[in-house]
Amino acid sequence: MNRPQSEQIVECTYPELPAGSRGATQCLDNGLQLLAVEVPTARQVRLVGAVGVGYLDEPAVLPGLAHLLEHALFLGSREAPMPGEFAAWVGSQGGRYNARTHERVTDIHMVLPPAAAREGVARLQDLLIQPCLDEANVGREVSVLDAEFKARLADPAFHRQAALSRFFLPSHPAYICHAGNQASLDVSPRELRRQLVAFHEAHYRSERMSLVMLGPIALEEQLSVLRAAGRGIPSGASPLKGKAESWRWGDTAQLQWCLPEALPERSPILELIWPLPPMVAEQSPGPLGLLVSSLCDGALAQTLLDREAISDMSASLAAEAVGTGLSLALTLRDTGKHQVDQTVATCQAAVQERLAHVFSPSRRHSLSRAMPAHLDQWTLDQARRLAQRLPPLDQADRQLPEKGGALSSWLVPAACRVLEEVRTLESSCRVPETQTRYREIQRASSQDSLPCATERCLRTAPAIAGQPPIADDAVPSPGLIETRPVALWWGGGPEQKEASWCLGWSAPLHEQRGRLMRWRQWSLAARQAARTHGVSITLGGDGLGDWVVAKGPSTYLESSIAQVCATWPARQEPASVYGVESASSGLLAQRLLAKLETAPVSVELGRLTRKPTLQAPARLSWVNGELSATQAREGCRRLASLLPSWTETSSTHEVDLELESTSIRWVPPQAEDYAVMLQIEAADASPTSRLLMKLLEWCHDAAFFKELRQQRGLGYIAAVRYREINGWPRLGYVVQSPHTDIEELQKAITEFIDDQAEALAAIDIETMEHRRGSLRAIWGPPETTDEATLAGWHALRVATCDTPFRSPTVGDNAFRLAPWERMDTALESLTPECLASFAEAVTRRELAWTWWAHVPSSR
Repeated sequence: MNRPQSEQIVECTYPELPAGSRGATQCLDNGLQLLAVEVPTARQVRLVGAVGVGYLDEPAVLPGLAHLLEHALFLGSREAPMPGEFAAWVGSQGGRYNARTHERVTDIHMVLPPAAAREGVARLQDLLIQPCLDEANVGREVSVLDAEFKARLADPAFHRQAALSRFFLPSHPAYICHAGNQASLDVSPRELRRQLVAFHEAHYRSERMSLVMLGPIALEEQLSVLRAAGRGIPSGASPLKGKAESWRWGDTAQLQWCLPEALPERSPILELIWPLPPMVAEQSPGPLGLLVSSLCDGALAQTLLDREAISDMSASLAAEAVGTGLSLALTLRDTGKHQVDQTVATCQAAVQERLAHVFSPSRRHSLSRAMPAHLDQWTLDQARRLAQRLPPLDQADRQLPEKGGALSSWLVPAACRVLEEVRTLESSCRVPETQTRYREIQRASSQDSLPCATERCLRTAPAIAGQPPIADDAVPSPGLIETRPVALWWGGGPEQKEASWCLGWSAPLHEQRGRLMRWRQWSLAARQAARTHGVSITLGGDGLGDWVVAKGPSTYLESSIAQVCATWPARQEPASVYGVESASSGLLAQRLLAKLETAPVSVELGRLTRKPTLQAPARLSWVNGELSATQAREGCRRLASLLPSWTETSSTHEVDLELESTSIRWVPPQAEDYAVMLQIEAADASPTSRLLMKLLEWCHDAAFFKELRQQRGLGYIAAVRYREINGWPRLGYVVQSPHTDIEELQKAITEFIDDQAEALAAIDIETMEHRRGSLRAIWGPPETTDEATLAGWHALRVATCDTPFRSPTVGDNAFRLAPWERMDTALESLTPECLASFAEAVTRRELAWTWWAHVPSSR
């Protein structure tokens, strides 16, 4: 039977997704937009429910109502009426979820094992459409929103958004803060519930919604599941008020702003913004996308790096709180703060120059390469576009007009707004809601711009004189094929259309963070230039040394990696010379959890028989894909000519040790809340330890939240999270509170572990089998070739520690089991008794404990 025209399925292709992916969109009769994407290699399912209404659409008398509604959705629904029931179900599946209220869209997104997808869609639909909105629960959630608002006053991104609003017309909704707090939502609980119900009934309707699923499930089955849920979503959305869609921008201006004095110092950001009317932006997605690519081809970055003006640069069409428009964000060095006028003029001239190139037919192909997508973010982006009734990303019009037309008139220097972050402001105004300091400055229009570098960074790497080519008598098996001058491993990686090249070398742990910061800065132009040729480059460093991974067409791979490696800072200089690392963003609890991925490994001294050391290979390379063994050998010999000056330091690195396993690490004051995190370290980085740590997180998280937040009322954030640093597993038990001191929070966390840790981990065989499936969804075969390459590279580096690279048989051992196969082997041996013993080790302090704590400067 033929479907109605409105329900016709439109198949889509997405070159940025893994090979073999298929997609299809469908608009139901009730107006709901569906998107299903089958990715055969995906381990998990991504689900997103998005609503095309945001904080700019809420009633002017109740700023924060849209954000409060997002919170209230999780306080109970018709099918799951208890607060926290949805979160507990997601946790029981080994999944994760989050939600976000944007200017014009609100979304809820989940990641689940495939077996839970059907129920996940049903629960998502129930949560979005049938919230209980209990009066008492809503009233209590206002206090949570207020605490979150106060905590966000320590987030640089929050103050940046506040300063940005001073560009807007006072009559526009974007001029005021919509985060929501006790003052902005100061009405009776009954009236607040009435407003929430009215806002929900007006906007959370099918004509304004999208449901998106991405995963390994067959495409038609995905569409069937989405249709079944989507047809139960009622229609009847009220028209959106036109005020939020009106032009928000006041006169062209340049503003300076600064962070509150209590926050840690960071390298300031200079932002150039060219606002665009939505109609112009929607009619020119192709040219605008090519313009962003052109600005990030390395030439502009190299020009500004040569002047020592910046340490980082990015271009975007979707900067937070900007609406529609082109944004350039530049991280300034200390020297760059004294040449802002010239930097602005250079960027404005670059936009004019590149806009002309965009409309040149000869430039289109090289600037429109599809880079591999991050599956989580890609799914979110698609859902948000569909909810706002924007065309899917793959259907954006790529036809370029002969001239720039209307677009060119909006991207002139006179239309550019400049938002300049500075360290201090003596005379300034303040944004009322956040007390962010700012001032408008008057500067003469500067024409003193630097010509952008015209020579591209990428070029063919020259052959080394006197180095004869090596003939392949036969195609070698994957493994170690050469030991000098670089230990070269070839093959054994994921099947991929193009090629990957991984290169690592020993480097001191001393000042590693500063060295990596400088390396990323110095290599910015080369990495951007590589990206225009389809080459993605990742830089990193850990206890085994520093490394670079490049993926893309073999034509440009060697020259790209050579130029990036040539910028590695061999000399040790103070990091302050090159700027201050950007302060962490997000809430205080999120910043503490980030410590789990950055703080050195700590091990109890009393349990060590010797100081652990890691003997890193001096030079290690792994080449895969379309590069032959001959090309890999010759390329490594050429690259080796760069390496000797880098490897003068010892290749042995001691693991950092904590003198006391229960010591407190104090975080510098940066917010007005108390916060405590207990970091628990695994005894080793084995697959078994990683699996048990993750299982313990699932057993403890919901109960920890219930105990510390709901029953004891100690804080509005209480969570248990699993993280890794260089493959070493950790758990973090974190609480953030506006009123409870450190000693009481520590005591509460300790009592929770002593009283409940073992009991919560006592699961039966049936539950263990269910969790085993969830763990496979996390640590199974890689979803993308990027993930496979990185996993294989790090596993190879670990496997070759203490190995002199003298016997080719080492290669057979290293490639015998892939990292995910090792995890699966360990997973098969897990039993409920293993988990019980592990939980007992935690309560008996047999694993290293480290406390992190934050106290406000005013206390």
